[in-house]
Amino acid sequence: METKLYEDEMKKIQFRCGFSSGLAISCRGQGRERAGGLAIWWSDNVNYKINSYSLNHIQGEITNQDEEDAWTLTGVYGFPDENRKNDTWELIKNLSLTAL
Repeated sequence: METKLYEDEMKKIQFRCGFSSGLAISCRGQGRERAGGLAIWWSDNVNYKINSYSLNHIQGEITNQDEEDAWTLTGVYGFPDENRKNDTWELIKNLSLTAL
């Protein structure tokens, strides 16, 4: 989900919500012109190892502390411009090659 927030703003919300770990990617722009911004937060009983991130995605591997199974969690913020929709699909295709 697009946050339209800067990293420091997202970190405050993260800790207020009780999440001990996370990654925040700042939005671009200022005021009403803000765009983008991504965040993922997790609690202590989840191990999330971030494999890659950009302005348009966060991807990592999740394992619960009491389980051995791992799986990939990927969040994608698609390119908002209509003429860049193909770039979103290319990003998803490339990320799928690195998923567990």
